[in-house]
Formats: sequence, C-alpha cells, structure tokens
Amino acid sequence: IRLHCLGETRVKPSDSDQDACVAAIFLVIAQEHFYPTPESKRKTLAMREFHDLTLRLLTMVIKQQGFILYAAHMTKGFLQECHDPFKTPLRGDNATVSGMTIKYTRVPAWPVLGPLEWFGTA
Repeated sequence: IRLHCLGETRVKPSDSDQDACVAAIFLVIAQEHFYPTPESKRKTLAMREFHDLTLRLLTMVIKQQGFILYAAHMTKGFLQECHDPFKTPLRGDNATVSGMTIKYTRVPAWPVLGPLEWFGTA
C-alpha cells in the first residue's frame, strides 16, 4: 500500500486545476471521432475529415464530495497538428499552444437539487 501511495504522489499534479492527464484524455476521446476502429481497418475505411469538436467529461472528487465537469473545445487545426506533428511549424520556447481550451465547473454533491443548472454552466 505504501508503494502505491508513493507512486500516486508522483502522478498527481501540484495544481489540481492544471492536470495534464485531463488534456490527454480529451485528446484520446477526440481521436475516437476521426480514426476508424481496429475492426473497420480491415475494410479500409478512410479517416474522417477533422473539424472543431466540443467534448465534456465528468469526474468525481471524493475528498471534496462532489464532481468536476470539464468542457473542452478543440479546433480543426489543433487536431491536424496532433495527427501529423512533423508538418507542424516549430515554435519558440515561450510559444503558447492554441487550439485546445478546457473549462471546468465544480459541482457539489450536496444539495442534490439543481444539478441541471450546475451542469449547464460548464
């Protein structure tokens, strides 16, 4: 158990609002929309055209007894850059990566009344 706790502290970000794992999960979910499944690759289906995409992800926070609803928007250009990174122009060290925006809303588990209003704000 102690070894598991040590590994867990290495994975957790110092700022829980800036978790790189959430961004990676959104990228994987976005790829599901465009790439064919392994079963359909045998049929040689073409990959779909990239387009802007908005996704939502609901996570549970046990310590604060609530949820976090993430909403991510990815642009067509960002998805194309992830698909073929060698065609992407090089950026400087201080350049910001644009094309993926993640917003979140913390939703308390109690009171249970009004979750639709909370979920509508994300």
